[in-house]
Amino acid sequence: MARYWHAADERSGYVRFCTAGEDLRLLTFGTCRLGDGERWTQARGPEETLAVILWGRVDARAGSRSWEGLGGRASVFAGPATAVYVPPSTEFQLQAQGGPALVALCQTPLPAGSVAPESYVIGPEEVRVQRRGAPGFARDVHDILDAQRPAVRLLVGETFNEIGNWSSYPPHKHD
Repeated sequence: MARYWHAADERSGYVRFCTAGEDLRLLTFGTCRLGDGERWTQARGPEETLAVILWGRVDARAGSRSWEGLGGRASVFAGPATAVYVPPSTEFQLQAQGGPALVALCQTPLPAGSVAPESYVIGPEEVRVQRRGAPGFARDVHDILDAQRPAVRLLVGETFNEIGNWSSYPPHKHD
């Protein structure tokens, strides 16, 4: 039986929650918790990656490109996210700045012959926020990496439900 959750680890480092080809068909998902000034490096892999800064502030480097002071949310409820798209075969590094940070790493392998775009940042002002649903399953959907942005396979967002509501109806999952 596949497992779809993993107990979060309070220590620094990467925690994988699911793995493409094992738990889910196409998605590997984990979080990287960093203490102030700590670095985490992802080697050159075959997946495209979207690093979503859940809270905290980070500097990021993807190949020859770098960005400083990304993010800054106090929590996921403090506004839209900042994210970094990283194509396959690109070394990627995160470093927490000014305090601890938590980053979600969403990854998927690419189909043969696919060409991924260069690395880029999605700022909070670029996240499309939509109100969806109806009473009982109303929610705010933050489309971080949607079909209008350059990527091969990844689509990534955050969903915020009202207290007591379902996320959607009928219940379903996305691989």
